[in-house]
Amino acid sequence: MIKVLALDLEGTLINSIYNPMPRPHLYKFLEFCFKNIPQTVLFTAASYNEGVNKLNRLEAVGAAPMGTADMPVVKWERHNNTTTFLPKNLQFVQKMFPEVKLHEIFLVDDIEGFVALGQQDQYIPILSFQGSQATVHDTELLRIKDILVDILAGDWSVTRRGYRGFDVPIIGDKMEDKQ
Repeated sequence: MIKVLALDLEGTLINSIYNPMPRPHLYKFLEFCFKNIPQTVLFTAASYNEGVNKLNRLEAVGAAPMGTADMPVVKWERHNNTTTFLPKNLQFVQKMFPEVKLHEIFLVDDIEGFVALGQQDQYIPILSFQGSQATVHDTELLRIKDILVDILAGDWSVTRRGYRGFDVPIIGDKMEDKQ
């Protein structure tokens, strides 16, 4: 069961904070998340203010549904107050929702290197979105939505243990085996 879905911003929902272009199908994807997952949060390397600003903008221009601007933003901790980020440890998300078990939190991100050790089964990789004209046919958010539907239905086989390619089917356990 997914109780919290953490979404990356740059390369996942938009191309860049500097010249943000919403990823195709963003509205429908977020609408699905808000309706079917108890909590959806933003987990980004962008500053809190930049993250909130981009969510407000996406909602204001109609690229994202109402409520997007109210999405909680996870405080991503840096290593010893430097510019180096620690991995996107889902325990940072769990601090916001202490009643949620760690295995009930999932991360959608385009950079596998940000995933904390031991949390790969909760990582849903997405191809990086660069915002070029070639991305007119980008359907990654629809693919991720389908994965979420399967996980919500209890099918754990969609997790990507060892995922390294595109649309690689992975045979895994059923969700009930993970609880």
